[in-house]
Amino acid sequence: MSVINNANPGSHIASLHFIDRLVNRHFSKKNKSEEHLPLTAILSSNMPDYLFIDEECDSQGEFKRSTNPEKKLRETLFFWKETGLWQQNEEGIKAWSEFSCDDNLGERITQTLFKEKLDIVDGTGIEPLLRGMALFLCLDSFTFAGGNFFKPTEIEAIVGKYLPPRSGNDTRLTINSSETATFANYGLLLGFLEQVTKDTLVVDPTRLIRPAVIKILKNSGAASEMPVEEFLIQLSGILPVIDGGAYRCTIEELIRSKVKDWKSLPEHELSASLSQALYRLNIEGVIFLVPKSDAEKTMQLNLPGNKKRPVSHIRFGVEK
Repeated sequence: MSVINNANPGSHIASLHFIDRLVNRHFSKKNKSEEHLPLTAILSSNMPDYLFIDEECDSQGEFKRSTNPEKKLRETLFFWKETGLWQQNEEGIKAWSEFSCDDNLGERITQTLFKEKLDIVDGTGIEPLLRGMALFLCLDSFTFAGGNFFKPTEIEAIVGKYLPPRSGNDTRLTINSSETATFANYGLLLGFLEQVTKDTLVVDPTRLIRPAVIKILKNSGAASEMPVEEFLIQLSGILPVIDGGAYRCTIEELIRSKVKDWKSLPEHELSASLSQALYRLNIEGVIFLVPKSDAEKTMQLNLPGNKKRPVSHIRFGVEK
């Protein structure tokens, strides 16, 4: 089962939140060494009404009652259990940490997605989501710098424009109309998309990269300035869908096979999506982008208004 192959995206995300809250609540009441939460307990718990609501309305304008919420709950539970979002044994599942909560669900999913190398081209489980993430992070036109916002209903056409319909092994690479809303929902949850208006989205991975950026700079020392080249190597190692990452490079090759005149950015420039994210973290005071004129390596950020900003080093905090 693909994580985005779901005809009812609302119930899919709601089921995930519901299960995760049950698991976190159970863990918070127990010692770390105590029992896992049995899967039967999760599947038999009193499910909130929103899990039973379909996206379509009846003739009176009321939302229909879904006929298979148990199926969606079971699918979501077993998919994310096998993907490794929670600890598991023969007894059931439990949270990895007592600090697991709603606020860090997206971060925990991201860590789960990238914990091991996957077949980004032919995989059919979590890989379709990763392919879509890497693709949209490649498309500068759909960032704030590019100025083009898009609707979830347009995702199918966008992906179809840039990716071949099938891989060499006949794996479907596109996202069809029944999957676009789920893909958009996960994009918002994980932080590589942001909502612009009620109906439109933009590519902006600020929330996606924030935990990894903080981790890298903490490991380098709070007062030190890390060369941007070294920083990007580490960041793309943690998040292989961003500039220079293994998944990103593979997706760029797929784009070139479909769009013959598509070109990657020059080696010294960052994509508009990563530029936007780093610039926002700089404005927020999480990091400071240092432009040293005598540095061996300088990268250019591509920002709104066709502006460029040089950066040679990155460190914690605001400018001194």
